[in-house]
Amino acid sequence: MTTKNDLCRDIVCTGTVILREYGSRLTEPGHRKEKVSLVLLSRSVRQLQAIAGLVECTFVSDAWVLYRCLLERYLLFTHLCKTGEFEVYDDWCFKRRYEGLNRIKSIHGFKGKRGMRNRRFSEEEKGRYSRVQDDERVKRWRRPDMETVARDEGMKFLYDAGYDWASGHVHASSQEGEADYRLLIGHKCDESSLNAAVVLDNAALVTVLHLQEFANEPEHNWRKVVYDLLKAFAMRAGGEGSDYSEALTKVVSLHKLGEGLCLPATG
Repeated sequence: MTTKNDLCRDIVCTGTVILREYGSRLTEPGHRKEKVSLVLLSRSVRQLQAIAGLVECTFVSDAWVLYRCLLERYLLFTHLCKTGEFEVYDDWCFKRRYEGLNRIKSIHGFKGKRGMRNRRFSEEEKGRYSRVQDDERVKRWRRPDMETVARDEGMKFLYDAGYDWASGHVHASSQEGEADYRLLIGHKCDESSLNAAVVLDNAALVTVLHLQEFANEPEHNWRKVVYDLLKAFAMRAGGEGSDYSEALTKVVSLHKLGEGLCLPATG
């Protein structure tokens, strides 16, 4: 019987294969929608891997913290797909990072420090900042409210049962830490085990939803077996006991044989 850790591992494997093929087929190096889509999904796949690792080491509360980030990234991606704001989002992120690093560099105590010497802006970065700093679209752009995005996408349950709950592990609370105390002093903690199962299922499901949203974008046509596998993953994460081994074997084999999991979009 496939364990929850096995499920997460297999989703990470599938996500890696999909990303590898997608990255090798990018039509334009400067196509920012493809680039942003690629990096957002890559981060989600890696975070699922990190969540499984944290749970395996009994750091369940920390896994919930990462789960909140995972869910937020998925909801953001659905928002970008709906609005088509990939380019303005990319410029907004660049502008915030540029200005944040500039503030750090200006702190007197950091001047001349070894870690600051290599944090210089390239001419290309300076030029890009000059272009985007006065862009009205970038000035107006804000991260969407996650609850609103979830409601608009008909997934309010994900926010209520996941994002809101996981936020309780992000902010310090007197209601947390009891399981950590028991584990630290060597006692068994059933609550921790139960939470571990829930966070793994939730993280697996959200990563699969992100993969599905990614695959549904029109840049490439993915083979039916990819969608079959993602559906089987989602059913397994939802507790329906779907056997996905045959579909997983076929996806991995097609990739290894070089036959490709997708073809360029037509028309």
